[in-house]
Amino acid sequence: MFRFLTPLQMKNLIVLAFLLLSFSVKSQTIFKTYKHCYFEVSLPTTFKLSREFDDGCDYVASLRGKQYVEIHSSELGRFELSTLDEFYAAAVKNRSINITYKTKGTNWFVISGIDVETKNLIYWKRIITRNYVSDLRFEYPSSAKNDIEMHIGKIAASFKSQ
Repeated sequence: MFRFLTPLQMKNLIVLAFLLLSFSVKSQTIFKTYKHCYFEVSLPTTFKLSREFDDGCDYVASLRGKQYVEIHSSELGRFELSTLDEFYAAAVKNRSINITYKTKGTNWFVISGIDVETKNLIYWKRIITRNYVSDLRFEYPSSAKNDIEMHIGKIAASFKSQ
C-alpha cells in the first residue's frame, strides 16, 4: 500500500527541494519605489539612483558603477511642442536612433532601437501629462543586455508622471 522512501531517496529529495528553493529565492529581485519631482519609478535595489545636477529634476541610475538610466521630468511649458502626437512625431524623426520598435498609448510613447553613433541599445519611454513631460531612458551596450533587459518591463510599467 504505502511505499516509504529510503534514507538515500529522502536525502536526494531534500537536496533537490533545497536547490529549487534557493534558485527561486536568488532569482527574485527586490525593487524600491522613488518619488521625485513629478515622476515615480521602481528600480531594483541593485541600481543606485542619484541626482544628475544640483537643480532641476534630472536623475541617473547606475548598476555596478555604470550609468544606464536617465530619468527627467520637466514642466510642459518649457517645450515648443505640447501634444503627445507632436512629441511622438518628433521622436520618430530622430535620426540619432535606428528605431526597431515604437508604440504609442493615451499619454505616452515608447521607442527602442540602437544609437547610431555609439551602437548602444536604447529604450525610451516618454509620458506627457497636462502639466509635465517625463522621460525614462535606458542606454546600454550589448554587453550589459542581460543585466538590463530583465528589468526594463517592470521598471517601465512602474514609471508614472504627475
